[in-house]
Amino acid sequence: MPLILDSYAKVETILKVAVKRGIKILSLTEHDSFESYFAVQKMIEEKNLDILLIPGIEVSSKGGHILGYGIKHLIPRGLSIQETIDKIHEQGGVVVAAHPYGPYKSLRGAIFKHNFDALEISPGILPQNLNRKTVKAAKKLGLPYLNSRDAHSARSIVRNVTYFSDETQTIEDVLKAIKTGNFRLKPE
Repeated sequence: MPLILDSYAKVETILKVAVKRGIKILSLTEHDSFESYFAVQKMIEEKNLDILLIPGIEVSSKGGHILGYGIKHLIPRGLSIQETIDKIHEQGGVVVAAHPYGPYKSLRGAIFKHNFDALEISPGILPQNLNRKTVKAAKKLGLPYLNSRDAHSARSIVRNVTYFSDETQTIEDVLKAIKTGNFRLKPE
């Protein structure tokens, strides 16, 4: 089984933890690769698991990391921010600014200049003040912000999840929910 490039966990282990913890919607946004997505998709199908796998990627653009959900084809790394956004949108995907106020490959200025669909916060990963800046920017831009773990281990995938309604059944439902902010950051 392949490792997720930004993690030291095997995809099989991540899937086992997701099943054990009752996660019903999962996306592996590996850096510049779909390898883990295809491996997990195959395991879900073979084991007939009740998990909706959302195709996703974390693209290394020239200006920072950009999450693309619902895409079908690999997005090349090293493109400009706008080229990356355009390529994701061309595939009908949702574009999320990854850790826009993070200390690495930050998109903090770009979020105000480009057409992102949402912003990512990472409680427990980034300092609270940086997540607060992201929330403030999202509100100013009228964009939703999602929890993300940026999980580097299998155990960490169940922290900072985004909760969707029970009516969210398809990939298209998830993409629409992200764009419209129809989700919760905490369980009910």
